[in-house]
Parts: sequence; structure tokens; C-alpha cells
Amino acid sequence: MRDLAGAVAGLDTAIRAALGSVRNGASHFYANFGGLSYDEIGDGRSAVLVAASPQALTEDGEFAEGIVAMMFDLALAAAVRSVVGKERRFPTVSLKIEYLRHPVRAEKLVCRAATAHRIGDLAAADARLETEDGRLVALATGRFLLLRPKPGTGFPLYPWESDPPRVLDFGDLSPLEREIRSFLLADIERWTTTSGVHRQIHRIDVAGSDGRAEARQPVGPHLANRNGNVQGGILTGLLGEACAHAARTSDPELSLVSLQSTFLRPGMLSGSALAAKASTVFTGRRLACVSGEVFDDSGECLVRGEALFTASGRPR
Repeated sequence: MRDLAGAVAGLDTAIRAALGSVRNGASHFYANFGGLSYDEIGDGRSAVLVAASPQALTEDGEFAEGIVAMMFDLALAAAVRSVVGKERRFPTVSLKIEYLRHPVRAEKLVCRAATAHRIGDLAAADARLETEDGRLVALATGRFLLLRPKPGTGFPLYPWESDPPRVLDFGDLSPLEREIRSFLLADIERWTTTSGVHRQIHRIDVAGSDGRAEARQPVGPHLANRNGNVQGGILTGLLGEACAHAARTSDPELSLVSLQSTFLRPGMLSGSALAAKASTVFTGRRLACVSGEVFDDSGECLVRGEALFTASGRPR
């Protein structure tokens, strides 16, 4: 493996920069560490950007499912947030992603979202994911449940209003920040590559056979959103990993066409691991459909969803 020490030093700097961004009031750690940033926010519209980096890519050089799902979730939520204000709570109810190109390979991605409509306590927004040169990669729709703010809650800043990030010195890290850093750098000796380490650094393990698969991810404070729960994009990404592995046990060349998640309850950080379990429900000559669920380690179902795959090469 090439230049492990240099790669680790770069990731350590990225971790401490992400922790500095969280301190400044930016979005949660997972998004900052993945390199996601906000742009063009206001009047029901938003944009989220990400550049290719080791922590955003898989070992195959593709943007990880969790990064793509998080981009959509953050952009959709930011569009809604710019309309409903800082005090309102609005958990994600559902997220549906339709791919035109998969796997996703690019130097930079831009996700643009706009609030579509609001009916009672439900808000909906649409988004599109493009490469830097304007090629359309995927479309998504998200629905959010608008809740009244709890007394004493709310955020003093929108994530996009935070100060520029700074890299924290190791001596300045709090005990929780040191725990996050140690967790992410704990298994370096097991790494097989340093060019795309998303699955390795988050310890996502996937296994399966005969149309079934399970993807597991340890729970840690690095997964928390600003409300202290596991971010919805992380849950959707883990579901996508399990569904893809289940489908490809019969045909390794299948390409993801759509991924839909319905969120049943918040993912808490009290357990030790999340588990996504997927099962192929239909396989035809050109299509395969997989259903899946994400559980915490107490057996509570957090997310239900399904994925559609095509055997006709890369979607166009």
C-alpha cells in the first residue's frame, strides 16, 4: 500500500478540520469530514457541494452511497430550513433517489434543491445532482415532517452561516473530539487502499449470498447530526450498501437505478452497531428489485426501503 503514513496524516488533518467546523456551528461531523459544503442558500433553494477525496470515495474510486444520500438529505433539508426558519424541527420522513448514472464518478458534485410544496405539517422538496460540468447524475425527492420546536431548542446559526473552518490542534481537542478521532483511525492496519477509504474508515462491513446481504456499521459520536441522532443520509447509505450486495450476488454487473427510504424512528447513538438487511424479491432478465431494513442493535427497525437495479449496463 502506497504512503500509508502520508494518507493517515491527511485524514487526521481532515478529521481535526471537520471537528473545528462543528465547533463553529457548521453541519454535523460526518458531512464536514466527507467534504460537503453549502452554497446558494435562501428563498426555498439550496446547493451542497463535494469534491472527490479519500474519505468520500470507496476503494473503487466511486462516491460512496452514504455521501450521495447525505448530499441529497442536506440539500433538501436546507431548502426547507431556509423557509421554515431555525427553530422548527423537521425530521426526514422519506427520501427517494433516482439515478441516471451509477456508479457516481466525478471530480466534483453539485446538489441543488428547491422546496416544492407544503401541505399541513408535511413539506416536500426536489433536488438534482450534477457533475461540475453540468452532467445530470441523479434526482431526488424528500419529505419532511414539520414539528413545533421544543422549549430551549433551535440553533443560533444556520449551518451555512458558520465561520470558516480551522484545523484544531490535538491538544485543543475535547474528550469527545479525541474519541471521534481515535475511533476513525483505529483500524488503519487493516486498510487495503488509501485512495478511497469511506468504507474502511467507517468500518462498513458487507456480506451475503443467494440474494441476501447484511451491511453493518459501528455506532459512534461521529454519526450524530445536530439533534444527536444518526443522520438520515448515513442510514440510507447503509441500506444502499446492503441492497447492492444482495442484488449482485446473482449478477455482479447490476447497476443501481433507484433507492427509496422511509424513516420510521430516529437512529439513536446508544447502541453498538447499525445493521441493514436486504433480500432480493424479484429478478428478471433486465431488472432486479431488493427490499431492505435498517435496525439498531436492540432490533428496532429504523428504516424500510427498496432498491431497483438494471442489468442493461450503466443507466443513461
